Amino acid sequence: MMQDILVVGGHINHDNTDKGNVFNVPSNKFAELNMFLDPLDAKTVLSSEFDITLIPLGIQRKFSAFPRYICWRNPRSSTVLKSTFDIKKIEVTATGYESVDGQIIIDVKQVKSVKVLENVDHLSYYNNFANRLSDEK
Repeated sequence: MMQDILVVGGHINHDNTDKGNVFNVPSNKFAELNMFLDPLDAKTVLSSEFDITLIPLGIQRKFSAFPRYICWRNPRSSTVLKSTFDIKKIEVTATGYESVDGQIIIDVKQVKSVKVLENVDHLSYYNNFANRLSDEK
């Protein structure tokens, strides 16, 4: 039975300067492509009863890979990677207007909260990554 969902996607624009990655729709500057392509399903998942952890585009951009080498469910990995999370009330825009669809907005009126990965120490990440590569046979 599924209890938690890890979403690698979405983009939280904190100050209207950090752009998303929907390059083929210039009018939509702040969405992430996966959320943009299916905003209704993204909205359904992020507002579901499941515990959601979101790894947004800003964090993804800091690292070149999120492969099987890092296990986010491992209680030790949070400590090893010096990860910081924040709980946010977010909503995915799904209006039918391509200039805003797929954008994630922080909305304090939302009932549902999502755990958002805010930061990972990049040196710890790469050291852990290199150590795991050397362990592979």
